[in-house]
Amino acid sequence: LHGNPLTNEGVCTIVDAILGSPESSITNLDLGDCGMTDEGAGYIARLLENNLTVSDLTISCNLIGHEGCKKIGKALEQSTALKALSLDFCQLGDDDSEIIAEALKKSTSLRSLDLEGNKIGDKGGTSFLEALKVNESLVDLTL
Repeated sequence: LHGNPLTNEGVCTIVDAILGSPESSITNLDLGDCGMTDEGAGYIARLLENNLTVSDLTISCNLIGHEGCKKIGKALEQSTALKALSLDFCQLGDDDSEIIAEALKKSTSLRSLDLEGNKIGDKGGTSFLEALKVNESLVDLTL
């Protein structure tokens, strides 16, 4: 679905469909560049908190702001199915990095995180360094 103009409404519909279908076998979901904002990030957080099948999620190239990042960070702490998350080119900054890094300290399932092309500086990089001292599951981090 990458690059389709789904907007937040479409993201909500997709999340509802996945969570509403016990038979769902979706493991890879690409919602990159689909016009998602903080509102859509809230739907993604709900998916992460309740999902048992999606292990690879791409939400790159969306305008996810600080509030959306908070929602995703909180959900990452609880997610047990997600193995790979791509948040590249989402205009995330150091404050957002700190949120994701804190979530990494509690995450036990995430193995790959892509944050390429964001606005992460020294402060954000240091946050990830501290998180990696605690996290034992992450094996691939792209900054």
